[in-house]
Amino acid sequence: MWTPSSRYPDGNYFGVGFGIQFAGEKRWNTIVRLDYHRKGIVGFENNRLDSVSFGLGFSLF
Repeated sequence: MWTPSSRYPDGNYFGVGFGIQFAGEKRWNTIVRLDYHRKGIVGFENNRLDSVSFGLGFSLF
């Protein structure tokens, strides 16, 4: 993964996740996602940054 800052070096990136789309009325659909990310950054604990993200969105198709 490339970073725009010279403060942190470029590192390895890993991400995995899953999501589901619920059918709604007419063309509106709801999307729910859960993702796990790991990026190698020297200086962080264990030289990596781990994070989990939750997403909620809508689709018009």
